[in-house]
Amino acid sequence: MDVSPDDRYLVCGSSDRLAYIYAIGRSRQSPIVLPGHCGEVSVPRWSRHDPTRLITLSDDSQAFVWTMFPARRDTMAEPEELIGK
Repeated sequence: MDVSPDDRYLVCGSSDRLAYIYAIGRSRQSPIVLPGHCGEVSVPRWSRHDPTRLITLSDDSQAFVWTMFPARRDTMAEPEELIGK
């Protein structure tokens, strides 16, 4: 799991092949669901440079880059752009 750089959101990976984004301090709000992996989502990480971008890594050996609000998978960015070197 990882907290967004602006401390507003928590992203969690799961063994159900999904990642979930929770708004911190809004316990009644349903999480945003990020589908698409074929294995356990083991490493979700927010971009340290852009609080609207994150990456999910899975046991299926895939890395998905996401742009948030609305949530969509983005295939244009390289993982290094998000998490640094």
